[in-house]
Amino acid sequence: MRLCHGTSVRSLKSALKHGLRPRNNRSSNWKKNPSHPDMVYLSTAYPFYFGCLSRSSKKLVVFEIDGDVLDTNNFYPDEDFITELLHRHEGRELRPEEKGAVLVMIRKYQDQWRNSLRFLGNCAFRGTVPTSAITRYCLFTPVARPHITAELIDPCISIMNFQIQGGHFKKIVAWMFGDRKLLPMVAEAETMEERQLWVEQSKDRTGIEVVDIAGETHEQDRQTVRADRRHHR
Repeated sequence: MRLCHGTSVRSLKSALKHGLRPRNNRSSNWKKNPSHPDMVYLSTAYPFYFGCLSRSSKKLVVFEIDGDVLDTNNFYPDEDFITELLHRHEGRELRPEEKGAVLVMIRKYQDQWRNSLRFLGNCAFRGTVPTSAITRYCLFTPVARPHITAELIDPCISIMNFQIQGGHFKKIVAWMFGDRKLLPMVAEAETMEERQLWVEQSKDRTGIEVVDIAGETHEQDRQTVRADRRHHR
């Protein structure tokens, strides 16, 4: 299970040394549904979107994480997923005074984390994501790639958007990490001019650097954790 986390490049050195840590006492970037202070947020489709919004410098970083080595007891649903579930169940938006309650509900609905990933593309992990779970990271300079950046910051994070465009954004993530030759916009283009633009963009790796940190010792650590997981199932 490949998961990703996007953030400011200022977090790179700390993440490689100590792992990805929750925000704790730092203020949340999100006013509508504040992030839980004990959680690290992970995504299959939108890590570059979150990285673009949270960056405090000219460059952002997206970490690729091997979710199979993480303890499933520490996975939780994203607050946006819980909010949408409550909205669909009760047919109304949460009142301002109820917003904080979602941070409590995230524990009540802990078993919904798989559905959160499946239907929203996002989930949360309680505690620190260890460095041993990080397989690669992608450094991205948004100003160097305005066409791609415009695509990355386009989504509205919702269940409906993920149903329609989740696959599209997953393919962009795969291309950013060098796992696809062409951006999905090539196949989706409506004109020859648009298609040619995205073909050229697909060939250009300016402003993008992927670093593989999964060395031999690193891989052995992850295999050991996987073996322990299978043993205790």
